[in-house]
Amino acid sequence: AEYMGNLDLQFEASWALSNIASGNASHSHYVINLNVVPLWIQHLSSDSANCLEQATWAIGNIAGEGSKCRNYVLEHGAMLPLLNLIQRCGQDSLALMQSAVW
Repeated sequence: AEYMGNLDLQFEASWALSNIASGNASHSHYVINLNVVPLWIQHLSSDSANCLEQATWAIGNIAGEGSKCRNYVLEHGAMLPLLNLIQRCGQDSLALMQSAVW
């Protein structure tokens, strides 16, 4: 699809969905049902700092909603990309590292 190469569009869509996921539990479950978490996990290896940061926030919003949501994120393979991100960003981006750890 044409939008897959459009990093600005990917960032804006992630930003909007992340804001929805940051609401209450029903909002997080709505976003989970959109099946966007696997896409966010793919963004954890993005070259776009904006997409990378937004995906980190979004995954944290979902995982922070409770054990079922956390397990959903882990079952979709978020741990290794998050660990790689932490290793990759090091001290260069403390804010990004804090988001990844959260």
